[in-house]
Amino acid sequence: MRPQNRFSKILFFSLVLAGMLLLGCESTPKEIKEQPPPDASSVETSPAEHAAAKEREGERSVSSSQQGEQEATKEQEASLDRSEESEATPKPMSKEQLMLSVIQAAGQRFTPVRRNNGTPLLAIQDIDQNGEDDAFVLTVEQNGQSIFQSDLGNVKRLYQSQAKPVNYYLSVYFQIRGKLISMYRIPFGGRMVLDGFRTFHLRKNALYPYAVEAAFQNHDGLAIEWVIFSSYNQFSLFSMHRSVSIGSFVEDIDDDGLLDIVEWHKGIEEGTGYETFLTWYRWNGTNFGEEGATNIVRNLNTFLSLLEEAILTDNPQKLTPYLSRPVELQKSNDLLKSIFTPLDESSIENSLDYCDEIVSIIYPPILENPFDLDSSSGKSVPLDLRLICKNSESLLCRMELAISKNPFVAPQYRIIVR
Repeated sequence: MRPQNRFSKILFFSLVLAGMLLLGCESTPKEIKEQPPPDASSVETSPAEHAAAKEREGERSVSSSQQGEQEATKEQEASLDRSEESEATPKPMSKEQLMLSVIQAAGQRFTPVRRNNGTPLLAIQDIDQNGEDDAFVLTVEQNGQSIFQSDLGNVKRLYQSQAKPVNYYLSVYFQIRGKLISMYRIPFGGRMVLDGFRTFHLRKNALYPYAVEAAFQNHDGLAIEWVIFSSYNQFSLFSMHRSVSIGSFVEDIDDDGLLDIVEWHKGIEEGTGYETFLTWYRWNGTNFGEEGATNIVRNLNTFLSLLEEAILTDNPQKLTPYLSRPVELQKSNDLLKSIFTPLDESSIENSLDYCDEIVSIIYPPILENPFDLDSSSGKSVPLDLRLICKNSESLLCRMELAISKNPFVAPQYRIIVR
């Protein structure tokens, strides 16, 4: 056999054997046991998958970093806003700064009246309640020249021919965010002599009503001007005058916690004498309005007649509402002993005991107001009188009378019990 044929045969048998072996492997399947699913951490990934995962992780890292940067930026912006707000809201002025600003804000036409130490004549009050003090300044038209309270208050100006009235104003400045703003300039008119300038509250321990008072001496007496603030943006005016025949006093006469104004003026009244008329002005929330009116002399004479009638008719209980305090009456003349003071201390009580019956009381003629209405101590006065007894005894004694705190309601007068 040729070598070529032999090689062909060998190659043929080799191919057959390889095919049989291959068929034998497919016919005997291998058993594969079910494995539990792998954990995500143990999964091996291809290089491409690993790169993609890294890219996603980087995106998350970049996103988290951007969010942190945004939060930091917002915090910086808030801090900057707070810093700018702090810079934009300056601290309130001190009293010294406020005074200096008032002088600068007055301008050329108006100038603050100055005290002798050079500071402006003003009152400081946070009227708008924003935490910053406001200024109430007495100013004059003086073309920017300094003018002092001592010069304006010199009474000689009333008699100097070259002295002219000065135009006064109440200038009100509000302090807002550390700056003064001119809010009101209220005229008081032309005045000769400055008498005083002050502020006060009409109600104790309350901001409103808040009153500014300026007083001026003129040829005919004292003029008093009030500017009353019922709120920071609402005010009213009230004028008073004091002279020989006109006057006023300020007091809480009805005990409502607010100051009242009582004006009085004197005039001739036929059948009475030199009468004193009273007018009561009461605060109504926005201004002072007239609340009542009465007189003194005519009503006082009526009261004394009532007193005489009660004593002559032996009816002391009738006088109980008019006594300054209650009196225990055990004997018929206990009332007389409690209201009459002896002018002769050694004999009055014995004399009253011997006065079996009073038939008449002689009062001095009352033709004008005996009370000093401008003084709290002048609200009571002594009255000397004579008691005429039935047994012809004549007793000189003294009684003290007081005008009530509120003379516009009954009783207008009271007897002071000793």
